[in-house]
Amino acid sequence: MPIWESGLVGYVRGSDELIEKIFNDAKYFCYVRTLNLVELPFSKKLCLFKIFSKYDVEKIIFRVDLYGIANKYGTRYGVKREIIIDIISRYFSKYLIKNNYVNEDFKNYIDEELKVLKKYIPYVEIHKYSIIAQFVASCPLISKRSDGKYRLDNYEVSIEVLDLVPEIESYVHLELGKAT
Repeated sequence: MPIWESGLVGYVRGSDELIEKIFNDAKYFCYVRTLNLVELPFSKKLCLFKIFSKYDVEKIIFRVDLYGIANKYGTRYGVKREIIIDIISRYFSKYLIKNNYVNEDFKNYIDEELKVLKKYIPYVEIHKYSIIAQFVASCPLISKRSDGKYRLDNYEVSIEVLDLVPEIESYVHLELGKAT
């Protein structure tokens, strides 16, 4: 789930059973309708940190900055933002496939806001469990990071952060340079 204002995309991978367990625990123990930590009171954030700290699923934040890059290069080259968003989506989709974050061998869940990627990754599904990635994408917005760990009170969640902005900017620059 992307938190577009921050330029972050959360990613979670685990067994269907484990993802379902996390989703159900968050829903039933924390009584939340969203896992976007920015929108929740402290007690709900704490509850979610407690749940996520006890489960071992792959958690990654991709720093993509879709709109920041689109605005920057749209202004620089006088190109519509939608064209640049399409270029970034194509790059990000190729990156996810090339690095085996998504493939045809397992279910790939994306959020409604990421359905633009479906154009480039036909085997992804929009699924309710993708909401779990909201938690991952929103962690840096409410918690300070130390060695890949996000803390809230006594609970700690490890999340890998991959900054793709320099690569994406180079790709956009090259693509737009070809067009001019």
